[in-house]
Amino acid sequence: MTTSNEGLGLAVITGAAGGMGSASASRLAAQGWSLILCDLDAERLEQMAAPLRRSARQIEILAGNIADPAFPDRLIAALGDRQLGAVIHTAGLSPTMGDAAQIFAVNYDATARLVETVRPRMMEGACAVLIASSSGYMMTSPEYDAALDAIGPGQDSSSLLELAPTPGAAYALSKRGVHRIVERQAAAFGERKTRIVSISPGLIDTAMSRAEQKASPQMEMMLARTPARPLRNRRRDRFGSRFPLLAGRLVHLRLRYQGRRRGVDCTPGLTGVDGHAEAIEMTNFKERYGPVALVTGASSGIGKAFAEALAAIGMDLVLAARRLKRLEELAARLEREHGVQVRSCQTDLAQPDAAKQMLDATALLDVGLVVSNAGFGMKGDHAGNDPHVMAEMLMVNCNVPMQLSHGFIPRLRQRGKGGIILTSSVEGLIGCPYSTAYAATKALVWSYLGSVDG
Repeated sequence: MTTSNEGLGLAVITGAAGGMGSASASRLAAQGWSLILCDLDAERLEQMAAPLRRSARQIEILAGNIADPAFPDRLIAALGDRQLGAVIHTAGLSPTMGDAAQIFAVNYDATARLVETVRPRMMEGACAVLIASSSGYMMTSPEYDAALDAIGPGQDSSSLLELAPTPGAAYALSKRGVHRIVERQAAAFGERKTRIVSISPGLIDTAMSRAEQKASPQMEMMLARTPARPLRNRRRDRFGSRFPLLAGRLVHLRLRYQGRRRGVDCTPGLTGVDGHAEAIEMTNFKERYGPVALVTGASSGIGKAFAEALAAIGMDLVLAARRLKRLEELAARLEREHGVQVRSCQTDLAQPDAAKQMLDATALLDVGLVVSNAGFGMKGDHAGNDPHVMAEMLMVNCNVPMQLSHGFIPRLRQRGKGGIILTSSVEGLIGCPYSTAYAATKALVWSYLGSVDG
């Protein structure tokens, strides 16, 4: 999240009394944003808003049913002549909260109306964030997408009931519908120099998800099979610090308009965002994936975060990147702070022999985890992109993860345990205008991961 709200106007948050909505409100209020908080229950909204008013510039509440066709008019009336800097739409029904028709009405119809309502009121640089679900990706078929796209402006989603008559199916298809709304609206938002994105969480530890867990044996099975387990009764502000591998915050979105990239979706995994379970703990992680991890692209960003998180749980590291000075500075700090051994491997990953260099450098080490994170992108009109840079991007984004995996899979099979993490991008799932080549390289990573067992 950008730390400055200068010129961004105010933010609207729907579902603001719930887990993700309240977490978003607290985060924005702490940065001094003005907020309009929307949910069904005025009393709950007021209870949540009262402590936030100490830090936010102004907080208003708008109680009502977002599925009511009149709700958008009430929102416009509350806005007056003000513009929006952000919309965070978390309101929704899970399968245990209603029948199929109710779920479509809230999750799809209300979302479509909200987007149409707020788009003209968003100022340059603003962003609309829609909470979808990873279950939406289970409904990706031409038949489903055609049915969703056939719903025109002002029409409801009743036609979808034949395809998804049960609450569970309706929930998944309604969240696929959110993906399609983002894709359809991306160009219109882009023309206004604003953005629309969706976030598709997996298993999230909120009150809603806990209710689903109690009602669904399938969720219990999914939780039992995941390598991470949610912890109860933890403070929310410890969430980021106790996420030892996938270190990052769910509601950590840069809302300013960046270039012309738009219509994106983010897919976090098992996370905790409300006031009851805010931490993830890896079970016997070092035993399974240690003692040594290789991290590429470790000199900055996600790679650096991986290195810091792994060192914090006692993993020895081999860090690879182009910038040797940064690597050595990071290695020295991690050794000093965590007492681990860190080796630096200066490598230009755009070179054809880069993967071989790293395989040779780790030949005598017991590497149990490979994090192939290095990568870069290029934005703009595809026809105007530099062919030489595109060729280098193919080497870094595609060749290196493929060759590293090819080289390490026999080693990991021989040791009987371990893992490989390849950093991809949701752009590889949906494609992205003005990010054509980068999205294609990340699509290769997705495809490769889906078939690498063979």
